[in-house]
Amino acid sequence: MPTFDPFDASPDRDPQPALAELRARRPVLDLGPGVWYVTRHEDVRRVLLDPDTYSSVGNFVLDEEGQLDEEGGRESRLIVQLDPPRHTALRRVLLGGFKRGAIRDAEPWITARLHELVDGFARRGRADLMRELALPLTSHVIARLVGVPVTDAATLAGWVREVSSQRPRPVKQLEPWRRLKAYLDALVERRRAAGPGAAGDAAEDMIARLLGAEVEGRPLGADELPYHVYQLFTAGTETTAYTIGVTVHELLKLPGAWERLGHEPGPYESAGEEGL
Repeated sequence: MPTFDPFDASPDRDPQPALAELRARRPVLDLGPGVWYVTRHEDVRRVLLDPDTYSSVGNFVLDEEGQLDEEGGRESRLIVQLDPPRHTALRRVLLGGFKRGAIRDAEPWITARLHELVDGFARRGRADLMRELALPLTSHVIARLVGVPVTDAATLAGWVREVSSQRPRPVKQLEPWRRLKAYLDALVERRRAAGPGAAGDAAEDMIARLLGAEVEGRPLGADELPYHVYQLFTAGTETTAYTIGVTVHELLKLPGAWERLGHEPGPYESAGEEGL
């Protein structure tokens, strides 16, 4: 059976043959403590839609020996570690800052940042797409949407990548995690102390929304908010940056695909969906 490792970051690997074999012969793969990989569409839907059986509480919470930390699991703070109804209520709050209108309003300054980055390397005729465009663009955008000072975006993105690269291993003792947590604790406390509207033009960023939100009839606690900011920053930086890189990589592998995108506006939307 072909081997499959979802944590393998090799740029030239092709996981499709191994995934096809898994779907046919071994649709659920045990990857270690608390980590299972489900390969069939119908099984994935069943897992996602049945939280009573397949709870998210405590996932990826490991102790320093790499075993499931049941005590830590009961104190989950991240939305991906919650089940309905709390997950649903919190998701409604978080999605409010990413509605179509909010993204449309952000398009001018996102475009300006994109042009700034491209202008920085265009004359050279070559660039490291991830290092010089995808990662700095997405960290800048999510920082501004969430409410993190854009001058700190690159530093936070670096810490986030270091932490994410260690999962599902324990991360709470890592120095990048400690720095990231201390930074976010201080940022949220400053914003809380400043009060509503103190952020000026950023008054509708995600930190402002979280500070003013109630979930299940109570405000979010001071110990919860930094975790939500961390998750928003992580998801908005890494997933989008990697989507940009993978999409461009795949388009360049397909004869004529890149050229068609440059001359025919129609395929842009479908290319984005396929890349995602």
